[in-house]
Amino acid sequence: MEQILSGSYSTRSTSSVVKSNYDDFSAPIPYRSARIIVQGRVLYVNDGWLAELSPFFASAFFGEKTLKEVELASDVSYDDFLELLRVVFLCPRRKPITVSNVTVVLPLAHRFGMAVVVKRCEEVIAREVGTMSKAKLFEVATVVSQCDRHSYAMTALVDTLSSMSQRELTTAQFSQVPGDVVADVFAAKIKRNQMKKTKWCCLF
Repeated sequence: MEQILSGSYSTRSTSSVVKSNYDDFSAPIPYRSARIIVQGRVLYVNDGWLAELSPFFASAFFGEKTLKEVELASDVSYDDFLELLRVVFLCPRRKPITVSNVTVVLPLAHRFGMAVVVKRCEEVIAREVGTMSKAKLFEVATVVSQCDRHSYAMTALVDTLSSMSQRELTTAQFSQVPGDVVADVFAAKIKRNQMKKTKWCCLF
């Protein structure tokens, strides 16, 4: 058994991951027998399918050593990784990525190089950004900025945040958003206000 993967993206357990009837990957089946150890617990996966999605797992399972058991770094949460598996595998159906679990799935998908899953996360964010509460917007913006600050999901978030009032943006929650994102939001807000002034002047 080999312990691998240390990275700059931390993951965490979250209460937003709702318990469901999706598979818990705790028992092997003929086409799902490779083992991933997360926080001392075993998850059985289809290594071929996982390798198709992730260059990290392609290297781990089919690289020079051809492992059948991989232990992830201690900062990877068991609950969060299980949620990732549920949105990747049919168990018996694939769990959808939603506003509720996107902040769990996106960091792990980015960490393991799952471009297809990252794209699905960004599509959900861009599509649902208008339905998010202020607290959720701040949370999602923080997570997305840690993965890809220049993604179109981040652009959608910045655009929505910049439409908020100055008062809404001076809350304790917004103060937790990374400084570069705050700068982008206020730059977008200034541009938005300038466009409004220009439009108003054109009426006269």
